Formats: sequence, C-alpha cells, structure tokens
Amino acid sequence: MKKLFILAVACVLAFTLNSCGGQGASKGDSPSDVVKKALTCVVNEDFNGMVQYIEGVDQASEEEVKEAAAWLSLLYGIGGGIKEFKIIGEEVAEDGQTATVTLNITDRSGNSHEDQGHVVRTDDGRWALTLK
Repeated sequence: MKKLFILAVACVLAFTLNSCGGQGASKGDSPSDVVKKALTCVVNEDFNGMVQYIEGVDQASEEEVKEAAAWLSLLYGIGGGIKEFKIIGEEVAEDGQTATVTLNITDRSGNSHEDQGHVVRTDDGRWALTLK
C-alpha cells in the first residue's frame, strides 16, 4: 500500500512540474511567454524548471544547472517567494535582439511591486532570460 501511495504522489508531482518546463522556451514563444513560463516555475517552486529559461543554460554543465537552481531557490526563499504575477507590458528593442517585460509581482505576504524581466534572442532564434 505504501508503494502505491508513493507512486501516486510521484505521478501527481510529475504532471504538476511538467507544466513548468525542463526544455526551455520554444521557437514561437514571445518574450512575455518566456517570462510567464519562467515565473510560473518560480510560483510552483520548480527552480530546476526556471533555470531552463535562462540564457546559456544549454552550454552549462549539469552541476552548474543544479547550482543555479539552488541559488534561485535561496534568492526567492529570502524574498518570501512569488504568489502570483501579471504581465503588464513588453517592449522589444528596434534591433529585435533584446526585450524588456514589465510585470507586477505579488509575494506570499501579499506585497506587490513592479519589476522587469530582461530577455535576449539566442543564436537559434529563441528568447531567453538574461540576468542583467
């Protein structure tokens, strides 16, 4: 019975975390889509999924990805975590290589603030978060 319960919990977690990523942005994703997917991972405390949306993750070692996820977990944990967010606007630079996504973030304590996500176009044409 215990094994069945563990299997059921594992299946639920797999379906829940699947929506957060693991593969990064798709070619058709806009800058806002990338920020939305990344922050959805943060809301769900899936920091490994969030890392997949950061520029350069495809060149990072598995150990570097784990360290980045741990760093993000600590960073968002200190800040109280994100309860919800809303995309307010998106501005793509004239050269089409960078973009800024403006959003409103509400932490788990109910405090809201405006913030920006900075996104760059990668060599393969996808958008990725840059930690600027």
